[in-house]
Amino acid sequence: MAKSGDVIGPVGGKTVTYLKTREDTNGELLQIEVSAEPFGPAFHSHPKGEERLEVISGRVSYQVGTEKGIISAGESYVAAEGTVHSWWNESDEQVRIRIDFYPDFGLEEYLDNVYGLIRDGKNLNKKGKLNLLQKAVLCRAYRDVLFEPPSYTRKFIFNILARIGKLCGYKDRYKDYSNTA
Repeated sequence: MAKSGDVIGPVGGKTVTYLKTREDTNGELLQIEVSAEPFGPAFHSHPKGEERLEVISGRVSYQVGTEKGIISAGESYVAAEGTVHSWWNESDEQVRIRIDFYPDFGLEEYLDNVYGLIRDGKNLNKKGKLNLLQKAVLCRAYRDVLFEPPSYTRKFIFNILARIGKLCGYKDRYKDYSNTA
């Protein structure tokens, strides 16, 4: 499991630094800093917690529910529990953001597995991202942490792909990255 000060990356154009972990905050908060070149996560929601993103440097485009905008250093947004959201860096410059997750609802373990696999070059597609079967297995296992993708049709398809992925040997937790494997 991650410890405060642990740095993952650079992986896929971004570096993640753990500022506060579940262990530091008794599970009340996971706080990370992300430095990213042009990048953005897929639209997602957190069924059991809230996300607060603050820009440290640069400019970030975002969408939270139906609200869209651009925020700069010192500005932030909050995505309430269950609200579909995303952020992205459209510029050629690196951005730095701090993201707080209240409480740490298991996202730390999810990130440990995802970034560990990517860092070690395991189960990747040609673009250097997790292959579809591995991604489906992780999304299904951590559906209470990170609900991606947000459409119910895609969720149904991901559930089928997750079952196929498990049959093909993909795991939802890896002992090299998580102490719950």
